[in-house]
Amino acid sequence: MRHSTMLLLVGLSSTSCAGQVVWTNFGGPEGTSIGASGFFRALDGRWGLNIIEPNGPMGYPNRFGLFDADGELEMFPCWSDTPWLYTSFWVFPNAETNQYLMLSGLTRPDYSVDGDVYVRTDHDLAIIDTTLVLMQNGPLPRAGDNMQAASGEIIRLLAVPENSSPESPTRLKWTRVSTTGEVLDVHLSEYGLHAPRAICETAEGFAVLFEYCLGLGPPGESKVLFFDDAFNYTSGFAVTNVNGLPIIPFTTDSVPLVTDMITTSDGKLVITGAFNPFTSSNTTPVLMKYDLSGVLEGRLFGLPPDRTCEYNTGYLAHTSDGGMLWPFHALTAGGFTQDHILKVNDNLELLGTVVLDGGVDTLVIFIDDVTETDNGDLLVAGYMRSGPGLITGGSYVARIAGITSQLLESPSASHISVAPNPGCQFVLRNADATPGNFVELFDAHGSLVLRVQMSDQTVEVNTMTWPSGLYHYRVIDGKARLIGSGKWVRE
Repeated sequence: MRHSTMLLLVGLSSTSCAGQVVWTNFGGPEGTSIGASGFFRALDGRWGLNIIEPNGPMGYPNRFGLFDADGELEMFPCWSDTPWLYTSFWVFPNAETNQYLMLSGLTRPDYSVDGDVYVRTDHDLAIIDTTLVLMQNGPLPRAGDNMQAASGEIIRLLAVPENSSPESPTRLKWTRVSTTGEVLDVHLSEYGLHAPRAICETAEGFAVLFEYCLGLGPPGESKVLFFDDAFNYTSGFAVTNVNGLPIIPFTTDSVPLVTDMITTSDGKLVITGAFNPFTSSNTTPVLMKYDLSGVLEGRLFGLPPDRTCEYNTGYLAHTSDGGMLWPFHALTAGGFTQDHILKVNDNLELLGTVVLDGGVDTLVIFIDDVTETDNGDLLVAGYMRSGPGLITGGSYVARIAGITSQLLESPSASHISVAPNPGCQFVLRNADATPGNFVELFDAHGSLVLRVQMSDQTVEVNTMTWPSGLYHYRVIDGKARLIGSGKWVRE
């Protein structure tokens, strides 16, 4: 049974005109879903999203929705006449066959897992056939990822435990499935201890980001390991700290948790994780770019490294102009949230930022997934908590006006001034400056060219060696909230 509903509008706004929320929705009536992720492009041009239902007698059943550019949502509930329960869904459209291939979990009421189910449907989502990929009965796989290769084949990687013990060794289970759901290859590794987080396709096979991996690859904490097209391990490197040096646990400059990995147009790897010096409670999300030999070529902190906060970083996504989107959220004082979406180029140069502030006592939002629409707008998804005590939840989906080649500009506050303008250097004065304010300067292409912390009410910027032209400035506080912005011309 299908039904439609209009998306609910709420009064959220970002820190700039480039981040205006166009529409939002809770994935149906509030409280009927607990999260959303996994954007895909439907065969009819709409966008699709996997929506997780509340906990029921058989776990977390899913359904998915298709929605158009105006936010009109059509929900597709679970199929009730199938002999299996799906606990997660990834949807892979096939434009050549005008069909969908869906990956689901074959799960029992006691949460044991029999394997995966590949469901092939027509363009109206009617089931054509299903393919089971069985495994031994046991607990849920501990970690894994899947991807669609350039050939259209689905590549699935799981860490399958030997038994239910938390210390149980695991085997890497690779599965290759054709575009029509035919299982082409299943490969099992020797036992070790593995936590794969992300897969990327390379010219020789696949790169896998591991949160940890014992028994395979070089010594180290988190690792990037390379496998050939037949899923045989070939080489790899240990993820370094943010200075490019080997990680020494519980010391300064460590990166204790990695989250996602993406490839750049020049074949390099970008990893997102956390910078945690361990010498204090300060943490901040970080992007790190590596070549295929493990040399650190660049890094970008999502927030000032000296800022104290809790955070969680979402999944990286490519953009049509060769950049990438990086969502993360920071937990501020009182348990409120700020969701940050950064757009960067392959060199990790910042092109733009949007911040969604959930800092009110009746709404907290956590963004996990982001994608770009045809016109450069952003679609974001995650979950939210609302109401007194934040006890009511639901999936959260929003469309945000794009940040492509735009500078996050709002009407400049009256207490901020820049002089001389135009000039060869300038002094920015913020009469209401507080400790922790930052001044950022962007060139006409949206690249960040300067970031400096204000120690008092003024900052003097010497640009004598800079090219002439238009620049944009903004002042933000220590929580990345916009205080004011404007334009400055270099003579």
